[in-house]
Amino acid sequence: MRPRSNPTHHTNASPIERVFDVLELVSQIGLISATDIVNVLGLPRPTAHRLLTKLEQLDMLQISPFKGKFGPSNRLITLSTSMFSTNAAYLPIKTLLLALSQKTGESHHISLLTDGQVHFFDHTERADARTVLNPGLKAPLHCTASGRLFLAAMTDDALQRLLMTGPWEAFTSHTITTPEALYPRILEARRQGHAIVDSEYAQDLIVGAVPIRNPRQKVVATLGLHASSARCSVAQIAKLIPTMQNQSLRIGRLL
Repeated sequence: MRPRSNPTHHTNASPIERVFDVLELVSQIGLISATDIVNVLGLPRPTAHRLLTKLEQLDMLQISPFKGKFGPSNRLITLSTSMFSTNAAYLPIKTLLLALSQKTGESHHISLLTDGQVHFFDHTERADARTVLNPGLKAPLHCTASGRLFLAAMTDDALQRLLMTGPWEAFTSHTITTPEALYPRILEARRQGHAIVDSEYAQDLIVGAVPIRNPRQKVVATLGLHASSARCSVAQIAKLIPTMQNQSLRIGRLL
């Protein structure tokens, strides 16, 4: 739910309503400041500072490297992903994931962006598959298909700041490690609406991914396909991208 934009509501809201409005704002823009709370939620600046301080004390928000900005803490991220995985509301999504695997005959997974990494959240596997993308695994953004999509969804300013953290670790001889080489791939993923990575995170593993968007069109997760390069090619995975996109739209409507 989008934070309510009526300043009168926020002025008269209870403390717990204000807390949830701030957390909803974090979910929308990632990093927030007291000024963001004042401008978007219409709260007085002293109230905005008190809310940020209290949420930091509760370990729900943490100070970011950017001056005056706060982001979600590891505790908040863990809480949100745990609720996503255990809530009965997830069952329809699991059903769609299984249906996709039955339709394509391939292994599929859902990934989240957690603490600056790709978090492989759930998957379905072919009977003959051997994968390293087990649920709970976290992998870097620069060498994964889902990571490319999360990077592509960033604002240009945020993306440029992240690119300044390179070069990054090489997991195989095919891993792209430099900002100069990665940036065109991110732009390609943004333009095409999907990403395919061949043997960059794990040797002989091809992974394709499409974004999952919530009703506000924000990328909140990715839907992926993973297969051994000995059995499947990049071209074969590319042909399945439209089918994955159709299913990602259905998943997005449930969020």
